[in-house]
Amino acid sequence: MDTELLKTFMEVYKAGRFSRAAENLYLTQSAVSFRIRQLEQNLGVALFARQRSQLTLTAAGERLLPHAEAILSNLERARLEVALGEDQHNQLAIGGTPNIWDGVLSEALPRIHQALPALAMRAESLPSAQLTRQLLERTLDMAVMFDPPKAEGLQIEELPCVRLLPVTTFEDGSMSDYVHVDWGTAFDIRLARQNGPTPRPVLRVSTSHIALRFLLSCGGSAYLPEDRVADLISEGRLRLVENEPTVERQVFCAWNEHSENRDLLNEIRDLLKQGRELDLN
Repeated sequence: MDTELLKTFMEVYKAGRFSRAAENLYLTQSAVSFRIRQLEQNLGVALFARQRSQLTLTAAGERLLPHAEAILSNLERARLEVALGEDQHNQLAIGGTPNIWDGVLSEALPRIHQALPALAMRAESLPSAQLTRQLLERTLDMAVMFDPPKAEGLQIEELPCVRLLPVTTFEDGSMSDYVHVDWGTAFDIRLARQNGPTPRPVLRVSTSHIALRFLLSCGGSAYLPEDRVADLISEGRLRLVENEPTVERQVFCAWNEHSENRDLLNEIRDLLKQGRELDLN
């Protein structure tokens, strides 16, 4: 099967529209439509159903999705392995949710590279369900996330917490113009139990750096990582919201129990732990 057809299928699924997928793939909309029809003809099934202006997967499309992900991930893994340089002895595919990349993994990659210069790495930013599926299929070596995956066959270990502070740009210290950062389901539940429903957000984002830029440009309030806002609080550009609780979010790493790279994964886990402990101290 032509992998370009599978890549187009995945992009249409993510984008939800042919026009948006065409922009992302730098193709015409008719070329994207043709590729999807070609794939459907090859498989003998319809993969998408149109609901108003949005495309949704049919039952057959849902069944194809994990296979397409696995085929494309395995192809990329094979391409990386074949292309390993003489000074590179192993490769690692590490993934995280967008909020984890923003708060933990983006700072960890240079540290891992410095400690293991002969390691070739592939980094993925994916939703939790996709990370879990790729761990089980062993197309991903390690995943880091706030909410641990609930699946058998995975080794799950705790990493140091991320401390989230309620901050605002307003002089009265209010949580006005609240920007909701996706810190995981457990964060939302805990916050609601401690302090009741949070204000209706003016913006929802997946990463804290987007929220921080919005606050500094337009004003507002949000829960943001302590190490990202400490200097801004000292400078007076942000203020702590006194009546809102500080929240510590546990971070988890996970990998397949049957992975052949267990020694390497233990080493990566230790580097992630050491790095966060140094940041917190």
